[in-house]
Amino acid sequence: MRILHMLKRDIKDIVLDIPEIEEQGFDAIQISPVQPFKNQYEKHEWYMLYQPLSFTIGNVYGSREDLIRLCKIAEKFNIKIIVDAVCNHTANLSENENLTPHTDVDERLKNNPYFWKEKKNLYGDDWHDRSKVTHYCMGLPALDTANYDLQNIIADFLNDLIDCGVSGFRIDAAKSIALPEERFANYPDCHFFRRVFQEKLKRNDLFNYGEVIFPDNDELVRSYQKYINVLTNYHIESLPDIVTFYESHDTYLDEGEMGWSKNLSDEQIIDGYRDVTKKFKNTLFYARPHNNTWKRKEIKEANYQNKEQKIKTY
Repeated sequence: MRILHMLKRDIKDIVLDIPEIEEQGFDAIQISPVQPFKNQYEKHEWYMLYQPLSFTIGNVYGSREDLIRLCKIAEKFNIKIIVDAVCNHTANLSENENLTPHTDVDERLKNNPYFWKEKKNLYGDDWHDRSKVTHYCMGLPALDTANYDLQNIIADFLNDLIDCGVSGFRIDAAKSIALPEERFANYPDCHFFRRVFQEKLKRNDLFNYGEVIFPDNDELVRSYQKYINVLTNYHIESLPDIVTFYESHDTYLDEGEMGWSKNLSDEQIIDGYRDVTKKFKNTLFYARPHNNTWKRKEIKEANYQNKEQKIKTY
């Protein structure tokens, strides 16, 4: 699966690019989150898309009707549409009250005390403690994805997207959602991935992947792979089914250490992408803002490598 990641692109504009996307050898397009998000009608930074207000479809990048049209046209070109789904957290009230839900968060979520994790933030070494990673917050109000009623709301949202014609999901911050086999004192077991992805979705032929970046070990990735494909920044050649990349929106748009790729040239990105496509059958290419590197012939050549490899679906 060769995936083109088109973050912050209007759905109507993506429709126009579909013939060339197919010609370039991409099998799928990962679009931005479709959920309404904080301050969406003001000038917004990319990370605001990851501060959703509800589990509904439609924001400034496109409506439900726009998404349906995109999926119908993409299907004609044998292109899958993958929606970036934010299930782990919501928009916050402010920087000073970053663990308090925004006033515009859906009342069904905001007013249910059983839908939220403790108001405790992750710091430093906490990221190496699975109990804290899965039960604390990462600077935003975190949802308790172990709650069955919340899982049902999320499953309904994903099934609505399936009805629109989407062919898969990227689950943002999946590493913060505990696995069924993990046991933590004083916390309920979390069957999110088993219930939502293996029992409640309308289709079992979707290409779904969860974001598990900076895993502490390969075994953690293997554990997630029991339930969902894994998107990771680590090039783990012993795990050929992972979805990996040379550059992502995080490595390009983030500040500090995480934004390491923003100073790389197009040629360096092409060389890096060519390398990962040689080693892995599932790769993601991030389309930089106002940049058409994805249209280069070198990208097309890289995408057509190993096209016969089998794709694992969930």
